Amino acid sequence: MKKVLISVLLILTLFTNLACRQQPTVDAQFVSEVFLDLEIECTHLFINHVNQSSNPPIDLIEMLDQSDRDAIIIHIIDSTNNLDYQILITPEYFYDTRTMTKIENTYPNTDEGRIEAILAYTSLIDFEFLEISNLYNLAQRLVSRTYTKTRLHHTLRGELLDTNYPDNQKEFAEFVIADEQLVELHFRLEEDFQSTKKENNYVAGIHYYFSNQMPLEFPSLSQFFKE
Repeated sequence: MKKVLISVLLILTLFTNLACRQQPTVDAQFVSEVFLDLEIECTHLFINHVNQSSNPPIDLIEMLDQSDRDAIIIHIIDSTNNLDYQILITPEYFYDTRTMTKIENTYPNTDEGRIEAILAYTSLIDFEFLEISNLYNLAQRLVSRTYTKTRLHHTLRGELLDTNYPDNQKEFAEFVIADEQLVELHFRLEEDFQSTKKENNYVAGIHYYFSNQMPLEFPSLSQFFKE
């Protein structure tokens, strides 16, 4: 009987320890440890801005491939305005599939110049905001934080209080991490109720994916003429 009791106690202790590991206290120190070796890679970016409550609704996608610094590709899909086009940035020209023209690139062929060129053709991309130090400060401002694990990813989630939304809406930030790499970042505006199969609480959001979600292929440059 004593051996059985000891075995039961050991099993209960094991499950208690597992539960503690699965549901850590996500305090400031925990967040610091999460970000200690965290890296972010912006070679490929896929950003989707969605707002179902605006009039008209917003569904804007900006994709970036800067794996070749001398042939940077931007792909923009604006469903609201029925636009789908690409921009190619080379040290010499900007190539635009909207007009099939090329114009001279007057930005310097440096890291700073390439960033300025990218920002000239995009509205969602903000490299300064996507620096780890800024994201760390953001994570520290979150309240009601949770940290969940799956076989592939860990997700740090919390509510942002320094936003101006109606009382029945809340904004959350989610950091999706794999192998000490930030692979996704989500900002979700939600109605203050639990989603069901019949009713979704999602209102709007900006969703970042730091990977090659959709391989970008640019048309042959021989099809473009100088403006």
